[in-house]
Order: sequence, then structure tokens, then C-alpha cells
Amino acid sequence: MSETEETKHNKLRLAYHLTFDNDHGREVLEELAEYTRADEAEFCADARKDAYMQGRRSALLHIRKLLKE
Repeated sequence: MSETEETKHNKLRLAYHLTFDNDHGREVLEELAEYTRADEAEFCADARKDAYMQGRRSALLHIRKLLKE
């Protein structure tokens, strides 16, 4: 990762922490986890619906990943 990319990543990581690392942010993350079913491994026989559900889930997993850094 170049210095510019690293700086951008660090700024973004800080923004995620400022947004979600507080009582209101945690409340929003809990609701998003329920809405996206992020903690459930689901499969749908309809490939389009399955892709939609996995994409929705991956967004919350990305947020969680940045908050763990």
C-alpha cells in the first residue's frame, strides 16, 4: 500500500470509528446486523436474490472489519 493509500485508509478508518464507536453508532450497527442478517449464513436458490443478500451482508462486514483495525 502506498503512502497516499495508507493515509486515505487511516482517515477512512478514523471516520468509521468516530461514526460507529459510540452508543448511537453501536445501536445503528445492531440494527444493520439484523436488517442485513450479517450473522446468518443464508443461501437462496434464486441467484439474483442470493447475490443481493450477500452484497447487503458484505457491506456490514466491511464496516466491522474497519472497526477492528
